[in-house]
Amino acid sequence: MNEPVRSLRRLSVAIVARNAAAIIERTILSAHRVASEVLVVDAGSTDDTVAIARTHGCLVHLHEWEDSFAEARNAALRLVSGDWILWLDAGETIEEATAEQLVPFVKQFAAIDRVYQLPVVVPAEPGLVGGEQIYRVRLHPRRPGMQFQSRVREVLDKSLFAFGMSVESLPLPIQRGIEDHDFEVKAAKARRNIKLADLQLTERGPSAEMHNCLGEAFQSLGETERARVHYEQATQLAKAGTREHLEAYYGLLTAIDGETDDREKQLALCMQGVEHFPLDAQLLTALGGYLQSLEQPELAIRAYTLAWRSGQIEQTLWHLPDIQQIAAHCESILLSSLGRVEEAVQMLEEALRRMPGAPRLLKQLIELQTRLGNFEGAIHAVDQLPEPEFDRARWQSAVSGLASFSQGNWITADLLLTAACEQGIAEPLFLRTWVESRIQRGLRSAAQQALAVYQQVAPAHEAIARLAAAVSILPPDVPAVSPAKEPIKPLSKENRRFDRPGPLAARKPAPKTSSSGSAAASAGESSEPPVG
Repeated sequence: MNEPVRSLRRLSVAIVARNAAAIIERTILSAHRVASEVLVVDAGSTDDTVAIARTHGCLVHLHEWEDSFAEARNAALRLVSGDWILWLDAGETIEEATAEQLVPFVKQFAAIDRVYQLPVVVPAEPGLVGGEQIYRVRLHPRRPGMQFQSRVREVLDKSLFAFGMSVESLPLPIQRGIEDHDFEVKAAKARRNIKLADLQLTERGPSAEMHNCLGEAFQSLGETERARVHYEQATQLAKAGTREHLEAYYGLLTAIDGETDDREKQLALCMQGVEHFPLDAQLLTALGGYLQSLEQPELAIRAYTLAWRSGQIEQTLWHLPDIQQIAAHCESILLSSLGRVEEAVQMLEEALRRMPGAPRLLKQLIELQTRLGNFEGAIHAVDQLPEPEFDRARWQSAVSGLASFSQGNWITADLLLTAACEQGIAEPLFLRTWVESRIQRGLRSAAQQALAVYQQVAPAHEAIARLAAAVSILPPDVPAVSPAKEPIKPLSKENRRFDRPGPLAARKPAPKTSSSGSAAASAGESSEPPVG
């Protein structure tokens, strides 16, 4: 294939969809940010998918669905005219900041002998520690003879080998919507993938990839026993140490978490996985969770430490991108629960040298420093919070409120924390002290209002019940005011020292948090639409 002048390269976006009228418009609008051509391959929609695509100026190909994603994508390959192809699934988007990087990359830097895998990002499901992502081949040059294989979990592997092309990671994210967590959406994809994987197994015989696909599908349907059976078959079929082998262990851990509370059994399986993948960050973090739940804290600390110091991530499986942060955070909480708060602070400071600006760790460090009465150290951590994601001035004000509370200045603490919490600093540490400052002032109604905010943000926190009881015995709106001992002002760079740590230094360490010990990430997700 003759390489066009790079500055003249054209990018086509290809979308395979079926019955995606509710979500495809945002994908098309996003595609137009980067593409000179947008092609929608419709696999038999009965809704307004085709009409929406045509309204927005897309080329539309009506494809007869043949129970094969490979065939649908190969149809698109024959129809696009761009020099490069970007694949999007219905519901996915390219954010403006990503588009501004992607377009010049394709025109100036993309290599004709490479394909690029991009991170596909799913937002955090309510109640979980974070969103997951997976790197998938989504950007490649258009070359005659390039073909996808497999009915589901379709790949370009044979074409890449034939053309001598390599795979490179490109950290430009493709975003998915929150509907990915909707049970009906997941169930429709799962039922579709079960059909396709069964057809593939019938035609080509057993494979770890297809059994992992079936395990994932049955897990999505809540059929954990059937999921476990397929993941066990995948562990037997996969070559040791391969991506498919690791996915099977992820899936097995997730499946047995849904079947049993037997932590010994879960620990044994996790240990088996770690024997094959001794530096996998997700397995090590899960191992730490299992050991912690079995009251083996020293071994749990070792597992967490190895995860954040040396852990590795398999990018082509679903994973938590900040798993090292999570491991370090878990270790700090465990150390604190053992009364080793200063050791936890030292550990966090080391982890932050490896992961500078990590918000999860900085927020934990701020809390521990204030627990020790080291407000100067807390402010130093605030100064490292990444902007503009965090408003450092408001955080400094909130820490100043904690310092005032520790010195018995209830009014000052209340005013500073009110300003911070009402302006969006909804952190449990600040909310708890905000409630406490109002309790100390004897302001029942105001304490109830602050407690309601705290309950909304952190309903499961152990302090909630204690504070609710304290509020309930306050006289109705009879203030018991203690005069402020110093002017109301935030802790500036010139005013960051305190003569005494105050009562916060004597607070009891946070109670040990329980851990489900579940695998940190589930197995890889199936290919996207058509659904229906």
